[in-house]
Amino acid sequence: MTMVGGHPKLLQLALYHLACKNLSL
Repeated sequence: MTMVGGHPKLLQLALYHLACKNLSL
């Protein structure tokens, strides 16, 4: 996935971490 004028990798990683935290809670 590639986004123009943004950081898709960082965004995906952040979303993944948020999902993990939500699942953990």
